[in-house]
Amino acid sequence: MKRYFFALSLIGLIVSPNAFGASPNADKFWVSDPVGTWMEISFSHSNLFMNTSTIPNCIATLHTHGEALETAQLDISCAPGSLWSHSTLFSRTLKGPGFFNVDPGSVIYFKSTNIRPKGKDEYKVTGDLKMNSVTRSVTLGMTASKIVPWEAVQFRSFTLNGNVDRKNYGMTFQEPKELENDPLFGNSWDIKFTVEVTDKPNASEFTQPSVQE
Repeated sequence: MKRYFFALSLIGLIVSPNAFGASPNADKFWVSDPVGTWMEISFSHSNLFMNTSTIPNCIATLHTHGEALETAQLDISCAPGSLWSHSTLFSRTLKGPGFFNVDPGSVIYFKSTNIRPKGKDEYKVTGDLKMNSVTRSVTLGMTASKIVPWEAVQFRSFTLNGNVDRKNYGMTFQEPKELENDPLFGNSWDIKFTVEVTDKPNASEFTQPSVQE
């Protein structure tokens, strides 16, 4: 009988997720994969079309406490100096005075302060968004992917969307008076972060971009 219970105890250790210290509530640190991490900014151009500019040089970290994202911490940093658009006019102007006023230390930074579930794989993320050296609280919608394993590495992704008024970030670009009703650079900006993270840094063997603060 003693051997029977001893055998059951061994089986329990083998199948238990907490065996030998493993815990489903353990902290885990995820780091962005450059292949799938970037930022987009979209705004109306003269009420004619939506211009979308991409900021590809972004890095992100996700610190999770167990499987639930509600207790996670998400940080994203992007270099506005890497911004590009379909037109050099937009790229040059957005990097200049009145907008991001890019210098070697310029950075866009988002730090989550609260993550709330909204539905299946959907969340509302409140956090501090810093642009043009101004920090304000924003709430973004977030969609999360499932965790995808590949060659002993785990990947997951997040898409965050929201809207801000650029003037709240000290972007004081002055429109020509005759275009006040149809501004070249709309005040209402849609922002989007696409973030892919992995539990093994540099898993894709692509070098992390340079983002300074």
